Amino acid sequence: MKPAGKENSLTREESEFANRVKERFENQEKAVYKTFINEWKLYGEGYKSKHDLYCDIALLFGDYQDFLMELAAFLKDGYRTNVSAV
Repeated sequence: MKPAGKENSLTREESEFANRVKERFENQEKAVYKTFINEWKLYGEGYKSKHDLYCDIALLFGDYQDFLMELAAFLKDGYRTNVSAV
């Protein structure tokens, strides 16, 4: 079950954001990146609301406010978020 209007490719901004998250966590906390991708996929497939996604990722990212602000921008109404290609 995918939200209406979702495509199968990431925008440049989405891809860059996912890559920044990966770079920050890949050496020390690989599980954080993997969990982030899994949570984002659940949202993209319609299994998780924007609110639930943000709350779960906020706990995951902890003090990384830069990522939380960027995630909030992706979740604004009208922004196309698709993670099926991540």
